[in-house]
Amino acid sequence: VKKVDINYKELNKFCEQIKLERMSPEERYVTEHMEELYQRGITVLAKNNWAEALKHFERIEKVKPDFKDVKQQLVKISESIKQEQEKKYVIEHIDELYQKGISAIRSEKWAEAKNCLVRIEKVKPNYKDIKQRLLHIEKRIKQKPLLTVLLSFAL
Repeated sequence: VKKVDINYKELNKFCEQIKLERMSPEERYVTEHMEELYQRGITVLAKNNWAEALKHFERIEKVKPDFKDVKQQLVKISESIKQEQEKKYVIEHIDELYQKGISAIRSEKWAEAKNCLVRIEKVKPNYKDIKQRLLHIEKRIKQKPLLTVLLSFAL
């Protein structure tokens, strides 16, 4: 038995070439243009230039919504933009978020406290005493159901 080494990358290129040859000149032009936009989008995406990548992939989506993985790329870009915005917000409001978290701890609003401090931890994991505070919150969250059960038996 002879072993055959298949180069899937080359095979994909060959299949794409056959598809292009079977297209009308107009379809070929559009597809080649979409491929150029796609490659530009991938290039700027690799550089974390979300706005520029978004432009390229949105242009492709308008003309050929089913082109390659354009929809997935748009989702990826959208998530990256949201993460960047959240990071920027947290950095600009870090003291405010920390104080809100501390206030929520004092009021025993554990979910609110955790939410504030986790947002900070994602951006600045070594900020003040945040790790110890989050451990304290986790302990209190785990204790709360037990306290509720014990109090219900006491009544």
